[in-house]
Amino acid sequence: NICSALYNMDAHVRIVRAMKIHEDKETVQRYALGALEVLSRKKDGIQLLVDSRVCEFVVHAMEKYYQSEPVQIQGCWAVYNLLQDSNGRSRLVYLDVHSVLSLSLSSHKDSLQVKKWGKLALATLLDL
Repeated sequence: NICSALYNMDAHVRIVRAMKIHEDKETVQRYALGALEVLSRKKDGIQLLVDSRVCEFVVHAMEKYYQSEPVQIQGCWAVYNLLQDSNGRSRLVYLDVHSVLSLSLSSHKDSLQVKKWGKLALATLLDL
């Protein structure tokens, strides 16, 4: 499985490091969020992501680049995946991800992908 191989190589740690170093590069944030979205599909790996402060970096990138549709698509999708785990959910609730998702949806009303993943994430939050 590719996700297992990536976890074994500490890909999540490297991705977070790249997001931190290149905080002011929207393209790096977009691709990093895409990679984190893929990693967050593996439910038993979400604790590693939470421990590596992935939730904080996802929320920060979404806040900083709220005007960027590609960042919002990847961010909403990653948030949705992270919400599937109780540890990810707790961390994201603490980080007030509801506000970030609301901003994303209001800033990208015409984006089908932002609507899809943003609304799924919000619905998951409401199921708490």
